[in-house]
Amino acid sequence: MEPIRQNMLDTRNLRVLHMSHNGLSDRSIGLLAEGIEVNMGIEEIQFTHNDLSRNNGVKLIDSLRNLPNLKKLCLNSCSLTLECLEALNEAL
Repeated sequence: MEPIRQNMLDTRNLRVLHMSHNGLSDRSIGLLAEGIEVNMGIEEIQFTHNDLSRNNGVKLIDSLRNLPNLKKLCLNSCSLTLECLEALNEAL
């Protein structure tokens, strides 16, 4: 198993995820989406200043459906496409 994904699986009690200003690659966004899906207790996510307009942006947003405790989501300056915005509307 890849280290990033394993780390997310190992942190199933994660409550806050701050990933702002990380220049996330398409691959890393996909891995984060997989990790978010198994961390249902997340209450706050910050992805400010990351480009989510690539392929896995929608995958990441779709993973938010699994977060019943999500209270704060920051997606400022994320270059969201219309497809991402539609997915966000459906996920929340």
